[in-house]
Amino acid sequence: MSDYPISAEEPFSLILAADYRFGTQKMGNETVWEVQPDGGGSGGLSLYSTLALSASSIRIFPFFSNQIETRTKLSQFVKPLVVQAVFPSYARFVLEPFEDIVVKIEYWVKESNLTLGRIIISNGSSTQFIGSTSWAMQFVPLEGGSNMKIIKTRSHPYLLGKTTRDYLVFLSNGAPSAGKYGQISLENNHSIQPGTQQVYHWAFAREASESAAIINANSHLNINWEAEVARVEVIGQRDHYYFQTGNREWDIALSAGQKLAHQVILHPSHTPTELVFLKNRTPEQNFPVETPPFTYADNIQANVLDLWYLLQVNPALAPFVRAKITEVLLAFDKPDEGVNQSERVNLLHSKLPFPLVAASLVETFPMSADQDWLKENFGRLCNYLSAWLSVSAEENNDSIPTWSNALQTLFEDLPIHNRWNQDGEGIDTKYIISPMLLSLLLREIQHTLELGKSFKEAHELNWLEQKESFLREQLNTLWDGRKHRYHYADKSTNKSFKTKNIFTCQGSGKFSINRKLNTINRLSLRLFSQQEHTHNARILLEGELEGKSVIEEITPRSIHWYGQNGFYTSVNVFDRIVQVEVHHAPQSDTLSIRTCNFALTDLTLGLPLWANACDPKRAKILIEDWLIPEYMQASGFPLLPMSEQPMKNDKFNIVDLELNCLLLHGLVQYGYDKDAIQLLSNNMYAIKKNLKLFHRMMQQYDASDGYGTGEYNIIKGAPPITIFLKLAGIKKWSRREVIIDNISVYEKPITILYNGFTIKTTSSGHQFFSPGGAIIETTGKGPHLIRIPE
Repeated sequence: MSDYPISAEEPFSLILAADYRFGTQKMGNETVWEVQPDGGGSGGLSLYSTLALSASSIRIFPFFSNQIETRTKLSQFVKPLVVQAVFPSYARFVLEPFEDIVVKIEYWVKESNLTLGRIIISNGSSTQFIGSTSWAMQFVPLEGGSNMKIIKTRSHPYLLGKTTRDYLVFLSNGAPSAGKYGQISLENNHSIQPGTQQVYHWAFAREASESAAIINANSHLNINWEAEVARVEVIGQRDHYYFQTGNREWDIALSAGQKLAHQVILHPSHTPTELVFLKNRTPEQNFPVETPPFTYADNIQANVLDLWYLLQVNPALAPFVRAKITEVLLAFDKPDEGVNQSERVNLLHSKLPFPLVAASLVETFPMSADQDWLKENFGRLCNYLSAWLSVSAEENNDSIPTWSNALQTLFEDLPIHNRWNQDGEGIDTKYIISPMLLSLLLREIQHTLELGKSFKEAHELNWLEQKESFLREQLNTLWDGRKHRYHYADKSTNKSFKTKNIFTCQGSGKFSINRKLNTINRLSLRLFSQQEHTHNARILLEGELEGKSVIEEITPRSIHWYGQNGFYTSVNVFDRIVQVEVHHAPQSDTLSIRTCNFALTDLTLGLPLWANACDPKRAKILIEDWLIPEYMQASGFPLLPMSEQPMKNDKFNIVDLELNCLLLHGLVQYGYDKDAIQLLSNNMYAIKKNLKLFHRMMQQYDASDGYGTGEYNIIKGAPPITIFLKLAGIKKWSRREVIIDNISVYEKPITILYNGFTIKTTSSGHQFFSPGGAIIETTGKGPHLIRIPE
């Protein structure tokens, strides 16, 4: 089964990068390309890159000539572009620049610093074709580099350029000459008889010296392309699910997401036993040079949420995900004797992984969890949960867990703790009881219990069951029956009140307020600076709580400044504000004091559905009265409901596919299959739109019109096939087993192929076909377990 060929109007992605399954990558000169149809000023089928930001840009593209004219742009060609195949490192296209002159072009990123190409020109006409094919290179170096130029030798010319550090060499076979059409290029003249073809190869190498680049390119100029392409296609189809859904654009998009999933995995040459997982992989990325310690910046390195979502995009990557999760758990070994436990817990909490560790693990195991793995790691898994559930070593065992900071939530743009946007509330997360965090931890405990019961560790199981009950009770206190949803709450009062303005002043001074609050509240202070200056403001806040004096001193270092705005959340709660003293603030600076707004809503308040924390009655109310009517838009669920979007600002009207996927699982869990299909269809609308228009999967999508923004070729922008499989009645399909636990909810039959095995959905069940021709039929919901031999 294959999605190809793909027409130019269909959704596809054309990022190419060295594939980790073929060997290691040299991170010092890692190169990612993007095939851009009619990209750049000259158009054509151009390969674009920045050579890992070591150049402003580089483009390699062909143009074609007959005896009358030269054509470069695809719009000049006789027929539209056809994509014959795309794999993580390889792509093949068919063009027809002139009538009956069919050209097949192949691009292959063989290694980090080596890219190869092949062009096959076939004459399907009844007359001889006389013309030429040229490969042009447009190179814009940074300071310290040099432009591309033609080097003429006794044998044949080649193209040479230089970045600040590396030499770039482009070679072509077939006795090329210097191009004569105003571009730095190599040209092959040909005379092709009817019914015959002409084949040319080229190689582009990047090395520390010119001679090394020439040797590298020349040694790969005449490889056995047929054998190499066959290997690429065999490995490329391995661990890949092919779909026939009845919607061809869905099928192509689901495949494109899986291709991306392989591209964000790297195998650095200096760590041959370790694979690295990135959030995205694009031509505009810089990779660290191979000097220890080997680290990536946070904006490049993926997190546990991305790792969990990688598994949703391609479940076949379960072994890789389990290995990376195991690495995460190594930080939770039992401490050595003499280690200060209090300091260790506090340090761990500030760097705790996003709580989807157990959720990721559960999906990587077959029906029976790996007992050897559990024996070695179950204690670490419990230590990880213990670290999350103990905010600090001094607090009691029933302390309510909170986020250490907004960045730890991975959704720092949510208004309640957002300090980057003028519409953000900016509350310090350690004072917020978050339904999202409680839901994630509750689900983590449920998954850990699921793993632990097969391992039979009674002590840990008792502790986990107690914590599960505690978190469920805490979530229940956050249910608002009147508003039909969950809410945030203050950690000290467990209440959720709207904000109320209390006092505003300018400059320094002692200001009397003497205002009694209707309820006990925490305060939010915001400083606004008219001009840039050193922020030395010191504030003394005096108030009362139940008749007792409360004084809070706010130092300059405790105020969090972002641009012109400084944020501070009071440590104490108050029921009366007496006065405020402001020192060292310019007269133009404004201080506003108000109560914290814990009544804000956002999409994460629906995550108790993911945690299976609602009884059926509450789930029905939450879904039917709040989630669907308030959030469903053309591209999915945005961060905020339409009723709470800021005026003339669509910053919060974005669809985050990872968050949408968590809620999709929740909808399916509670039997809302039709709503899940609708949400998935809306998500796919945005994904397909951007693949068709820009050939990219984007970081986030506008909920109304589907246009993408942010980073591209990013794992969180790809479609989740696990949800599609679940809606088709397939709970899990790995290399070792298939678990069928429902009848497909899709009206049309679905066919899915994976590693030579095929499943077809029927109106009453499923048919499972093995490569040898054996057929297994299931009827009803099951569960049905089909074991696949090694």
